[in-house]
This record gives sequence, C-alpha cells and structure tokens, in this order.
Amino acid sequence: MLTAALVVAGGGIYGLARMWRLGSDPSIDELLAQLPQRNAILFHVDISAIRSAGLMSVVTSAGITEDPEYLAFVKESGFDWRTDLDTVTASQTGDDWYLFAKGRFDWSKIQNYAVNRGGKCYNGVCDAPAVTPGRRISFYPKTSRVLAMATSKLPNAVYGIHRPAPGAALVATEPHPVWYSIPGPRLSGAAALPNGSKLFAKALGEAKRVTFGVRQSGNALQLVMRADCADAAAASSLQNQLAGVTAEFGKYFERLGQKPSSADLSGLILNGTFQQEGAVIRGSWPLSADFVRNLFGAGGA
Repeated sequence: MLTAALVVAGGGIYGLARMWRLGSDPSIDELLAQLPQRNAILFHVDISAIRSAGLMSVVTSAGITEDPEYLAFVKESGFDWRTDLDTVTASQTGDDWYLFAKGRFDWSKIQNYAVNRGGKCYNGVCDAPAVTPGRRISFYPKTSRVLAMATSKLPNAVYGIHRPAPGAALVATEPHPVWYSIPGPRLSGAAALPNGSKLFAKALGEAKRVTFGVRQSGNALQLVMRADCADAAAASSLQNQLAGVTAEFGKYFERLGQKPSSADLSGLILNGTFQQEGAVIRGSWPLSADFVRNLFGAGGA
C-alpha cells in the first residue's frame, strides 16, 4: 500500500489550477474527515518521517521510479516524491481513490502538464485523462501545500471530497507515520494475503474495523494493530482467538523442527502480543530490519 500511495500521489498528479486557498495546513484528522469513509480502506503515509529515519533507500528499491509515466511527470513538472512529497492521506471505495497529498509543488508546471494531457480546469478544479483507459483524475489545491485528488471512471470525482456532516461517525486514527485501516469483513475475504496470515485475517473479520500501523520503538520498528469490536465481549473473544492462532503456529514449527526467522513472516507472527481496552484489541509485532528489506524486495541493500 505504501508503494501504491507513492505512485498515486507522485506519478499520478496530472495537473492543477493556478489559484490556491490560503491559510495553515489542515491536520491529518481534518483531512481524513473529509475523505469518504463508509466501508472504505483508509491509509496514511508520512514520507517526511521516512526520510528523517533514513529509510528512503528501502522504499525506492521497490522500483517506483522506473515507471515510465512517473518519469515523464518528473521531467515535465519537476515534482519528485522522494524529495517534494511529505504526506499522503487516502481513501479507497470500490475502484475510486480519494487523497490529500502534502508537499512542495510547482503549480504552473503541474498545470501545464495537465493541459498537455488534454485536461481542463474550471473554477479551480482540474480534470484530465488518467493513464488507465476509461479513467479520469481530478484535483484542486486545498492550500498552497496540500493537493486534493481523486481517480475514478467519472469526471470531477474530487467533488466527493467534502466536509463531514455534523455528528457523522468518523474512523479513529492512530498517531503513527504509516497506517492502514480496513473494515474487518473485507480483511477476512482478502484472497491475496500470505498463507501464514489468513487465520489471523479470518479472526479479525469479526471486528468492525482493523487498523495496522508502523511505529518506532527505541531503535527498532513495530507493527501495531487496533481492532474495533462491537463490544467488550466481542473484543475478549477476538483476543482469545488471536492468542490461540499464535500458539498454534508455535506448535506447528515445533512439530516441523524448524526455527522461525526474523526475516520472514514466521518470526513476525510468533512474537505477537495482544491487549484488550474495552471494545478495542491492540496488538504489536516486532519488525526486524531484514523483514522490512525483504518486504520491499530490497534484499541486502
């Protein structure tokens, strides 16, 4: 999802109007509240924190910069997510994506890029053809450093980004530089998950929403989880299931006579811990440097 966020926010910006709204940048909570949330996948990536932690070499090893459309965008607009992008806060509903990208943009060059692709701007909102046939990208400047954008089959889908109605129920956010939030039932039906994680996903399917994040703990990284359940009883049941799945994996490796490796999923899932806070279950797993490198295909880089 981090790769997808970077590609969408960096290589997917096709234009912008000249004018922008003045004022201070909104907070992450304020931006997230304006994105569609009902049954949506939500995520946030703090690229500036990744740069500060010295992990950009791991991220760039995923080959994002090799995308021809991204290279063309960099050449024509002067925008490079590795140095110019700070954060991405996004929502996916069906095939539609909505996001806010915060960074340093050369608006005139970006607008020219939109016009060169046959796009149009009206009242500060731009709409242009996307790379994928039959899809459109629309966007507008929320502030001088924050870009609102949507990708959809429909033109001007960015109008789907708006302030929430008073009293609307909003998804709880986490103060992590990287997090990913998904409705529990959608997680349990995700066929693309690695085999070792499917039992966890099945158990988490009973939660209303599950949020995963990455945070720094001392000199190490941790994968953390928040599972929002219907009530405390449901949370207690989920905690027992997650602890049970972890124990079963431990017995499985003992029967095989194999030692789990911190560089792959085996070492991750066997070191999970879980705590209940009312109707919420929190979990944490240690992330080794080798696991992170392997996750991004960086090997020994």
